[in-house]
Amino acid sequence: MHFNRVTASSALVALHAVTGETERSIHLPGIGALVGGYPVRVGKSGIKIDLPDEWSLEEAIAVNEASLKWDGIDEVTDDGTIVFTVETQKALRELLGKNIETLSAETAQDQANDLLYVLS
Repeated sequence: MHFNRVTASSALVALHAVTGETERSIHLPGIGALVGGYPVRVGKSGIKIDLPDEWSLEEAIAVNEASLKWDGIDEVTDDGTIVFTVETQKALRELLGKNIETLSAETAQDQANDLLYVLS
């Protein structure tokens, strides 16, 4: 299964830019502690959010946070725990036969194994 192709390809482009001679404009998820993806400039000096002049960072954050529901996420708590929407919780319950309301660093491996088991 190829769950992470987009993330991996973005990371590879960013890695080449950080270690290369040419700065690149790309889109990356998870910049700093921000939810969602952002247009960025990546080069040897690091990664900087590079929004169009028409957008403020606050607007971009608000759009990304509002878009979480489209990914089945109700919220991301301060400690990084993902709280699933009611619809996602229902789908996971039907698929796995148990209630899963959140995803955290502590539960991620077991939940991934459960999903891989039922999908294989």
